[in-house]
Amino acid sequence: MIENSSAVHDVFTPVAPAYRAINHALTFGLEGYWRRQAVRRALRGAPAAALDVCTGTGETAALLHRLGRGKTVVTGVDFNAAMLREAERRAAGITFRQADATALPFADGSFDVITISFALRNLHVTTDRFTACLRECLRVLRPGGRLVTVETTQPPCAFVRWIVRRYVGLIVPRLGARLSGSRAAYAYLAGTIPRFHGAPELAAILRAAGFERVDYTYLTAGLVAIHEAVKAGKRTETENEREEGRETPHGDA
Repeated sequence: MIENSSAVHDVFTPVAPAYRAINHALTFGLEGYWRRQAVRRALRGAPAAALDVCTGTGETAALLHRLGRGKTVVTGVDFNAAMLREAERRAAGITFRQADATALPFADGSFDVITISFALRNLHVTTDRFTACLRECLRVLRPGGRLVTVETTQPPCAFVRWIVRRYVGLIVPRLGARLSGSRAAYAYLAGTIPRFHGAPELAAILRAAGFERVDYTYLTAGLVAIHEAVKAGKRTETENEREEGRETPHGDA
């Protein structure tokens, strides 16, 4: 089991060029659908500024930019330079910065919305680090701003949980290693899935970190969950009008 962020960093570096394609293959293409559902929620209210934390190869950041139709300024951060090189190569119109999620290089209240896609498991190296990341997200959100996450979870149906654990335990490490050339990377990634919190537990952690109005939605028989959480604070009248008048963006990326 990996127990520090430096080791997590080293796991991702060799798989960066193939990371996007392998994840799509391992999820039978569902990962893209899950990301789009999260991004559509993140774009409600036409946020002026969005931050994608642990952006990886920039897929979610690119969706925010594209589905936001130019009305949302998007920034992506990741602590892995190899991942960021892939993101910059693939996604135009987005600012990418190298930074650790426990020390985001932004002023308090800089963003209307923050997204984290399939990275909470990697932030949960230790409880203290995980809490520090959530509190940094809270700090750089403006009052009334939202955190939207999409992550694998523990399906509420016992039979589905059994199927997922068999697939993740037997297939993901082997196929991931064959496609990427890195046995360590996909052994680690597969190991994080059964150990991570279920949706109700993650909701409780978000509340404990200081978020309010925390809610979650299961997708695809509970394989993943989208969590939405709000930073306490009063919105301006203009922001309220914008939230009420803006429809959720539609259309595939």
